[in-house]
Amino acid sequence: MGRPRKYYNFYNLSEERHCLQCGEVILYGRADRKYCSSQCKDKHNNQLTAFERMSMEKICRVLYKNHRILLKLLEEGKDKMALKQLRLMGYQPEVVTSFMKLKQGVELGCFDIFFRQSDTKIFSIHRIGTDE
Repeated sequence: MGRPRKYYNFYNLSEERHCLQCGEVILYGRADRKYCSSQCKDKHNNQLTAFERMSMEKICRVLYKNHRILLKLLEEGKDKMALKQLRLMGYQPEVVTSFMKLKQGVELGCFDIFFRQSDTKIFSIHRIGTDE
């Protein structure tokens, strides 16, 4: 076997192209090539999606914490609590998994736990799918 072939950019010799990741000049390949190597392509795409992944992980952590707090309230037999107290426990009322408009108002949910919320409290906390 011989050396791998280099495909020079004969399409647009007047236009110098640079790798989007490292900035090196791209000397070969297709005229619309954006990266000098597959490693640079992978690194660039990973950086683009890193922020999205971190945001999703943060939201999942908040949802998990909210669920644990609501579950603890149910286990203690409470079906209502002031938002001020919940916030002190780490509850973030703006992060929920579901929103249902009802005739009597709005019901919010955090996975399998549903509740209603006013400006000062949450109430009617109940869990779907269990006989509790």
